[in-house]
Amino acid sequence: MWKDISNISQFRYLFRTTQLQFITIGYVRKSNTAESKTAKQKSLSLQAYKLKTKYLCKHVFTSVDTNADTLIEDRDYEEKKTKLDIKNSHGDCQDSIKMSDKKVRLVVISFSGLSTNPGDIYDFVKYVRKKRRIQWNLKEIVVDMGYKVEIFTRHQLLHDDKVLKQFKCRTSLKKRSLL
Repeated sequence: MWKDISNISQFRYLFRTTQLQFITIGYVRKSNTAESKTAKQKSLSLQAYKLKTKYLCKHVFTSVDTNADTLIEDRDYEEKKTKLDIKNSHGDCQDSIKMSDKKVRLVVISFSGLSTNPGDIYDFVKYVRKKRRIQWNLKEIVVDMGYKVEIFTRHQLLHDDKVLKQFKCRTSLKKRSLL
């Protein structure tokens, strides 16, 4: 199923040893493209399935018609025209933010699966909702690179510019459901 699982087993061990302290949630999004609703639904469902099975995410949240450069705080804030029934999804980006009462490990597929704006990532990790200064318990972001897993702590994301710069990575669209 996966080409190289070199550190997936290490991640699963981390998951098992910390599952009482952390809730592992996933987030997937689909850019605003001319694809049909069915194609978008299938892509998001496959991505959500991958996060639930490969990374053991308890909940996966999805955003439809959301580009990588859209501010995370503004995603799904207004009712979307495009409502899809996405398998393995527990809501949208705003619903994921409501998980703030627990230590959160957030899993995404590729850096651009979350955002391509390092400043937005910083604000998201620090406040989740900058305008309202709402803080939350995001402790780690896990990035599925297809062939390996990158895990970044809250401290690294807030204090290491090299880590944040990795999110400014978009050169072309990636099909995350195929990674």
